[in-house]
Amino acid sequence: MNLSRVAFYFSYLLIAVSSCKKPDGLGADLLPDADDPLIGAIDTFTLETSFSREDSIAVRTDFNAHLLGGINDPEFGKSGAALYASLRLLSASPSFGSNPRCDSVKLTLYTTGYYGDTTGTTHHYRFFKLTEKLIKDSTKYSHNKPQMEMTPFSESVISQFNPSDTVDIEGVKAPQLIIPVDTAWGSYLLNNANFSSESAFNDFFNGFYITDSITNGSGCIFYFDLREALPANFRSKMIFYYSNDTSTVPQIFEMAVNGGAHFNYFHHDYSQAVFVNQFNDPVAGSNFCYLQSMAGIKTTIRFPHLNELIKSGQVSINRAVLEITADVSSSGNLKPHSKLGLAGIDSAGLGYFLPDNIDNTALFGGDLTSSNTYSFVITRYVQQVLNGSRKDYGLYLLASGAAVNANRTVIKGSNNLDKRMKLKIIFTSIK
Repeated sequence: MNLSRVAFYFSYLLIAVSSCKKPDGLGADLLPDADDPLIGAIDTFTLETSFSREDSIAVRTDFNAHLLGGINDPEFGKSGAALYASLRLLSASPSFGSNPRCDSVKLTLYTTGYYGDTTGTTHHYRFFKLTEKLIKDSTKYSHNKPQMEMTPFSESVISQFNPSDTVDIEGVKAPQLIIPVDTAWGSYLLNNANFSSESAFNDFFNGFYITDSITNGSGCIFYFDLREALPANFRSKMIFYYSNDTSTVPQIFEMAVNGGAHFNYFHHDYSQAVFVNQFNDPVAGSNFCYLQSMAGIKTTIRFPHLNELIKSGQVSINRAVLEITADVSSSGNLKPHSKLGLAGIDSAGLGYFLPDNIDNTALFGGDLTSSNTYSFVITRYVQQVLNGSRKDYGLYLLASGAAVNANRTVIKGSNNLDKRMKLKIIFTSIK
């Protein structure tokens, strides 16, 4: 569902005070006299911003996208998405004829999108046999690798793939990533696996884990829809081409990836990132902060002097909007998130849904505008903090769709000289 962009216009005079000004001067000339009610506006609150490693995130089979690939990012370092999946038997007890011999095997993955640069990159794919059975309707976490054999049963190197091209496989034209698989493994499977039922096959072969190492170039992460509901012509599959003594015509045997169990494992190496020594550093975060999907990075926002607004008495918050600007000066092919999320922080450091988001998700905001900004309406949250009904531990700015996209975003922090993050409030004083 596409959410409406938040448009917030100030029709009141904003008080020009430095964003890093101490609380004793914050909006002092804006606050009401003892007997004079006031409608006012202010956008000069001190904000503290920092960024940190994200916790592991849940990954499930029924997500609308699964990822595979790697990126060498000059700002964020190296990131990758590995995929592990079971194979689904399309019909029980297939006959391969007399003396079947595997001629070739291909994994074809129907591609729904990508992130990064598809040209000038060499992808090194490695397949590993799983030693644990996958459960389709279970929830796993993105930092946990499955149990598997340590030696790959197949390796393939692909120098280039353009997902806008259509690839013809057995009469089906669609953007597909085609990865050759070791023929010896295919022969072993055809001659030894138990194909009497899908359960029996999965007892013999639990599934595969595939990882992509970027050996040169900036890299790319591909997206695949592996849900069962996809039309048959666009399902991802393992295709076995074989011959036998029964027929002179080459034979084909297919096993589906769609409809089986499949999960992602995400990994990041920040040793070469521009911010390698700046995690949880509010000084560094005051200039730039970072967000990254695939359980990468989140940003923390704090309002240390928010209560200065009620120093001379209670106020009613008419509107409170957090405005954030993305820095796209060096993003290149690595575009910022089209949408961000914002969550409250509780006393244990865990995130929770903000009341504004619960009340009206459509007006809450978070969409990227043409001016590279994100806005969040947090009126109820600010009012609750000022009323004392909610303790303010700060907010988490998060990547939206973090399990189904590979985006990353650089944002301008609380004291950025170009366009700093701001909290804009319109309020009415209460006598």
